[in-house]
Amino acid sequence: MKLALLALVSVSGCGTATGSTSVSRSGSAGAVSGQPSPWHTVLTTEAEVTGVALDEQGNIYVAELSGDRVEKFSSKGQELARWGDRGSGPGQLYEPAKLAVDPQGNVYVTEVGNDRVQKFSPTGQPLGQWGTMGSGSGQFNWPVGIALDRQGNLYVADLNNNRVQELSPVGRPLVQWGGYGSGPGQFNAPYDVTLDSTGNFYVSDVYNDRVQKFSPTGNPLAQWGKSGAKPGEFGEGELRGLVVDGQGNIYVGDIGNNRIQKLSPAGRYLAQWAAPGGKLGDFSGHTEIAMDTQGNLYVSIGNRVLKLAVR
Repeated sequence: MKLALLALVSVSGCGTATGSTSVSRSGSAGAVSGQPSPWHTVLTTEAEVTGVALDEQGNIYVAELSGDRVEKFSSKGQELARWGDRGSGPGQLYEPAKLAVDPQGNVYVTEVGNDRVQKFSPTGQPLGQWGTMGSGSGQFNWPVGIALDRQGNLYVADLNNNRVQELSPVGRPLVQWGGYGSGPGQFNAPYDVTLDSTGNFYVSDVYNDRVQKFSPTGNPLAQWGKSGAKPGEFGEGELRGLVVDGQGNIYVGDIGNNRIQKLSPAGRYLAQWAAPGGKLGDFSGHTEIAMDTQGNLYVSIGNRVLKLAVR
């Protein structure tokens, strides 16, 4: 089963962000910000990209769910390394979902097929693995989104357990937050997780059609979004990638409306970018987002990674 095949659950939206730009019709982005900055294809892979991350040198790492591998590219899109083949042994991968890279260039990969997190060196040597299938502390049921804080702790979106888990740099379970529901701090399929510069973390809560913000200790601080096609709304059950820039602005992959939305640190709608050419359906399946040190966005569409210069 692939991530794009998550069963649709109908839930009510929780809160909304407001903005002045209208959307032309349901399912498509209307007024588009960020023009004339074009989308630029940086790299193409053999299989669909489900995770994108960058290191401090600007190298790009991608996870290929159906290819059971990770690839590393230069900032110009030249392939530098690749590793993985289907299996459950150290260094093997079974449906890798998303990635994070630490300051030393080590790569952390979530695997929905093996319900674990693996750590690799910058050249793909296996360094550690944590997790088994289950609902206990340190276990996973479809781990997807992953992020690192400044201390090297891991935050993992444990989708089918409806929680976010924090692990130490060596994989020791530290704390978990969540539970099934639509109230503050609850989840219905947490998909991606990202942190801001102060240690707050944000979660794309897929079937609640919202983004939630938490303090570093896991206290719910805010929530934004509901099902819809207006600015600040998200396609029903179609939230995907999530990233926060240095100013605290939030970028959300809203594949149901074929757009990337930008929200202010307070959740106010700021801008949106349509899929390349504005074609309905260009953003589909897995739309993952990463950001480089200059604030450019790297977005996965099918087996491509595209760059958008955000100004």
